[in-house]
Amino acid sequence: MAARVNSKTAGFFGVANADPCFDPDPGPATFGPLGDCSRTTFRDDFHPTALLHEFVANEVHAACATPIPLPAAGWLMVVAIGSLAVMRRRA
Repeated sequence: MAARVNSKTAGFFGVANADPCFDPDPGPATFGPLGDCSRTTFRDDFHPTALLHEFVANEVHAACATPIPLPAAGWLMVVAIGSLAVMRRRA
């Protein structure tokens, strides 16, 4: 996914730029954000911002299949409880 979020495709995801928000090698005069961090993908060279976390969460959520309900599970529980009752009665 890192290949999909770069400076050429950043606009497709609602991101202003894919450059780090903070200077990766700060000095005393350059400490602090380089601009608006709400529209960037990374805080520094490695750590993603909340915007990228939200994008990844949405991608993962969309990729997950919806669970299929298993109606047989209810009948299996009824049979299991009934079997336990029969076994207890015989003992």
